[in-house]
Amino acid sequence: MNPDDSNRASPEPTRKTNTTENDNLEPTR
Repeated sequence: MNPDDSNRASPEPTRKTNTTENDNLEPTR
């Protein structure tokens, strides 16, 4: 199971679920 898959399934952006991976692209914290 990949965290990326879970984010894709969600209608919301990945930055909501994956903050570590998004931290590289967009620091939401």
